[in-house]
Amino acid sequence: MSFDRLGTSAFATTLMSVAALCIAGQANLGAQTPTVEVRLLDQSKSTKVGTIIDSNIDVLQLKTSQGVENLLIETLESINFHESALTKIESPIKIGLLDGSELVVSECELVDQKIEARLGIGINIQPPKRKVRSIIFERPESRRKLASHVSDVLRDDSIAADTLVVFRKGEFNVIEGIVNKLGRTNVEFSIDDQTAEVNLAKVSAITFFKAGATNATNDQYSDPFATCQLADGSVLRLRRFSVNQDKINAITLTGQELNLVAQNLISLSFKTTTTVPISELPPTTNDWTPLLAPRSIQEHLRQLRLARFDSSFDGPKISLDVPRTQQQAALGKTPTITKTFDSGIAIYGGGRIAWQLGGDYKLVRGSVGFAPSASPLGQVNFRIIADGRLVSELPMQKSEMKGPADFEVEIDDCQRMVFEIDYADGNSIGDLVHMVDVVLEK
Repeated sequence: MSFDRLGTSAFATTLMSVAALCIAGQANLGAQTPTVEVRLLDQSKSTKVGTIIDSNIDVLQLKTSQGVENLLIETLESINFHESALTKIESPIKIGLLDGSELVVSECELVDQKIEARLGIGINIQPPKRKVRSIIFERPESRRKLASHVSDVLRDDSIAADTLVVFRKGEFNVIEGIVNKLGRTNVEFSIDDQTAEVNLAKVSAITFFKAGATNATNDQYSDPFATCQLADGSVLRLRRFSVNQDKINAITLTGQELNLVAQNLISLSFKTTTTVPISELPPTTNDWTPLLAPRSIQEHLRQLRLARFDSSFDGPKISLDVPRTQQQAALGKTPTITKTFDSGIAIYGGGRIAWQLGGDYKLVRGSVGFAPSASPLGQVNFRIIADGRLVSELPMQKSEMKGPADFEVEIDDCQRMVFEIDYADGNSIGDLVHMVDVVLEK
């Protein structure tokens, strides 16, 4: 009898051990390293798909179907995470850091000289106030106009303190002082010896201590090891990162440590350059010169034909006619198909747009073509002028173009860049151009 009890006890113990091993095995399976697509910097733009085994500042160890490979970080363009999923949050707040990072957060407060913020992916981050450039609250007013006001504040040497950018009675106003407290509904602001509370519903943006206004401030953060895009739209510039199974430990250039999982990440980019869509930069000039028009209606026409950003003149989307693939053309389909783009510029012949760049960018690139609705008679010259010097000229004739033309132009140290669409044939018929995917590269 005792023997049976002993046997039963041993058997039960064995079952428990097996169960424990199964549970542990399941836990290990649940903590697999993320599946990623690694894009290489070589001319072939080849990719490798696998799981990350280990990583350090020099080498990424990747397990692929061909076995384990050690890839030098300097040979990588990007790592794209397959498990990631975009996380949309309502009424986001965007926090810009001195190192160029942009955080998309659902709420933030100022506590002990730190901005305590909750990212859209659900984790917390606490950058010191002295390392925050700006906090922008998404409001119904024009984002481009707001971005322009924030840029003006950061460039204004006469402003030497915190500022509130306030939208009031249809106009933007700037209040200069010191931010003492920032809560979820109010900000406490000191001006000289007076203190007041302002409802955040009235505040469009806050900038701190002229952060990022000088090149000296930016230079100390100019060389990130990698740029990380999170699933909520945040962009982090990293000093380093490491991978341990499904956990990614990231250290930002401003010293913030974040523990992420694969689902939090869209990509890690190792390009040493940083690109900025030109549509995010407010132009300093947007003008149009008529070819032939009575003086009495020139101003009316000018208002109708000033360049438009992120929308066309005949619809809400920017579009271009792009060539179909050879396989589609072989099936007897039309040689081109109209493709829409989320961002771009629509500009008539005679249009001129200028931007103040401050010498921050090395080149500008993008694609340009005639609007699909433009007459086949369209003929223009597209010019790029840097600091008064013609650096690129592209003659364009719609009847001869099979698709949009790509351009990539060096603009090292350029302070002021101008785009011009010039009447090429003494005729304005069909001279309507769309520019898409135009970015500035640092």
